[in-house]
Amino acid sequence: RGCAAGNAQLARICMLEGRREEAVGLLHRALGFAKELNDPAVEWHSHSGLAAAYMQLDRYDDAHEQAQAMVDCGKAARDAPSETIGRSALSRILLRRGRYREALDISLAVERAHREVGLQRNRIVASLTLIDAWLELGELDNARSRINDALRIGAAIGERDLLSVVQALDAQEHLARGNLTQAHDAVTAAEASAVGVTMPLWRYRSWVARYEVDMAIGRHADAAARLAQAEKDIGNLVDAYGRSQMLAARAALALEEDAPEAAARDLDEGLALYAETGVETGRGMLLVSRALAATRLGEKDEASERLREAADWARETETISVLALSHAYLGRSATQDILAAKVLLERDGARITALARMASYFALWEATWSLPFLKEARRILAELEARARPEDREALLQNVRLHRAIHEAQP
Repeated sequence: RGCAAGNAQLARICMLEGRREEAVGLLHRALGFAKELNDPAVEWHSHSGLAAAYMQLDRYDDAHEQAQAMVDCGKAARDAPSETIGRSALSRILLRRGRYREALDISLAVERAHREVGLQRNRIVASLTLIDAWLELGELDNARSRINDALRIGAAIGERDLLSVVQALDAQEHLARGNLTQAHDAVTAAEASAVGVTMPLWRYRSWVARYEVDMAIGRHADAAARLAQAEKDIGNLVDAYGRSQMLAARAALALEEDAPEAAARDLDEGLALYAETGVETGRGMLLVSRALAATRLGEKDEASERLREAADWARETETISVLALSHAYLGRSATQDILAAKVLLERDGARITALARMASYFALWEATWSLPFLKEARRILAELEARARPEDREALLQNVRLHRAIHEAQP
């Protein structure tokens, strides 16, 4: 039993240091000892460690198998909390694979189980998956409800690491609605809560949120500095999703700096990570960004192919913002896509982020020269300006390429 526990402890240290393959070997040894001793507790912890290690190694089939083993161990031992934590791990894996509805179904049951027994920290952890999935699906009212609950509980129990993540999600939800001042305030709170948090992966969410807010308001130098800090501090600890999102962030800066070749290289590398690992969350926006880079480079066929792929992905995952953008940009060469984008914007506008709605309407204006599309893009930009802090408004209008184009467009 001591050997099993010792291997499991060493594996945890390896995980913290980013030595994941070594951790996997140690955990398999611990699992072998636990099975020989018929020790369900050590066996469950070994499966739990393996699920986490395999997720960070982007081996999602293996991670899914280990998470399911956690559930099975909990059932066999009639240990409801262990079974519930196993289901929570399953939901995170499904989220990464873009299976948002399945992740929601499991996470709702997990959250309910934690609430019934009063495990407040675990309840917040389950809420993180719910919020992430709802943000991806554009179901902002559902996300807002859980964010408010998690903020209240996190502040009450004093869990700074979790609170910083929830505050970062709070900023992202405000950004999705175009509430720029509230997004700024929320991410500032997230950064304050993250001070002293030792795990860089917990701090990572506040860095990402700060980068997104800075990019939205045109503070590109600040966004670049935040990205450089994240890349330095996180190092090799992030999984393929984290690495691809850093590449996407770098590409977005390159596109703003009129460097589409550099953006295309970063986006191709990010998309290769998705293809190699089976990660799906966020892939649609990388495809849209790659299409924008291709358009700048005069590669019309490449742009169209990437947008069609993004649209297919968005339909499968129910990611309406990506679907609207894909059809709007495709509308430059296909009339049926103009109609598809228009229907989505009118029918599902509440599920499309403010920035995506604005970009979609402007793309439709460029495709049709129909004045109502330009007016709507300008109306959304005016709302963003009104909802930004006074000191951010000049940068918002002058530093963001799309915003300048909308402002300068001639009817």
